[in-house]
Amino acid sequence: MSSEDFKKGSRKRPKSYYQKCARAGKGKSRKLENILEPGIRGFLVTCNSHEKEAVRETYNILNEYADELYGPEQNGADGSGSDNNADSDDDAENDMEKCLEREVHQMKEQQKNPGKRRFQNIFTKAKNCIFIKTQLEDPCLVAHTILSDLAEKKVQKTRYALRLLPIAGTCKAYLKDIEAFSIEFLEKTFGTPFGVGLSYTTVVKIRNNNSVGRTSILPMLGKIIKEMNPLHRLNHSNPDIVVLVEVIGSVCCMSVVKDYFLLRKYNLLEVTKPQNEIKDVEVIDRKLNSNDNEEKMDENINENETVKDDSQTKANQSIDINLEGGIAPQAEDAEFQKEDKCHKQICDIAQDIITSPEKEET
Repeated sequence: MSSEDFKKGSRKRPKSYYQKCARAGKGKSRKLENILEPGIRGFLVTCNSHEKEAVRETYNILNEYADELYGPEQNGADGSGSDNNADSDDDAENDMEKCLEREVHQMKEQQKNPGKRRFQNIFTKAKNCIFIKTQLEDPCLVAHTILSDLAEKKVQKTRYALRLLPIAGTCKAYLKDIEAFSIEFLEKTFGTPFGVGLSYTTVVKIRNNNSVGRTSILPMLGKIIKEMNPLHRLNHSNPDIVVLVEVIGSVCCMSVVKDYFLLRKYNLLEVTKPQNEIKDVEVIDRKLNSNDNEEKMDENINENETVKDDSQTKANQSIDINLEGGIAPQAEDAEFQKEDKCHKQICDIAQDIITSPEKEET
């Protein structure tokens, strides 16, 4: 039985062939490396479809500001002997070739060691939800720097990426694991000395998970924060810090951020809009709400008027019914009075007719 026969499709492979392949593949289970898992940190990015474009935009903006904060990324390439002929201006082509070789070498090293990259896209199993894993120690600082700069310069640098939320740590999305992780994680921020209280609020978002709810996470976090310092207080309008809890499938992501509402909930598009537009939008929303309230008031008034009209019509109908049945005494008295007047007029006319010939004879 030659391989050419199998290529031509003249005969099928025997069952023993597939059994051998199955035995050989035992113990070699494939493991997904780039998945969202506990024990990592990074950035959670939301988008409205166009995930590939959003990933590219996020890479660009993160690399730009990370280079400003931490310097350019070192990929392990030896830079000591890379510029041996840099002083010779005549060999420009050789320099270009060396630069290309250096870049290719760096790309190969990144492919060999993907875990050493500064930023790396992670599979989240959630639609329109991107996670960029990072090796940086403080992703909250990077995100706050990006949003603050965009808010100051009013320059839009993304089109598809909407929100950029820093994630300082992840754990399993079970209530016990979240409680144990939050006690250790929140101690850095809320473990203030006695007499120093912070205003805070908690924002919880749950995706692709039905086992954990907001009603169980919020009281637990409030209890933990109060135990750390009783002077910490809730402030939903203008808090000092905001605790972000993002549950995606079986993983819970958590971070503590500043200026959350001032930076438009870390929205890369909304933060670049001028304040006049934001105020106009708020005014329009208020007007719409007031118009809705006025319409509701008008509807209530109209309903009351219709009820009154219905009651009046019902009363008139009852009066008519009473008249037909002869039950209303006032209406009967009025009719009797009219009949008396008519009878008196007839009697007067008859007397005039009788007395008129007597007057003529005289």
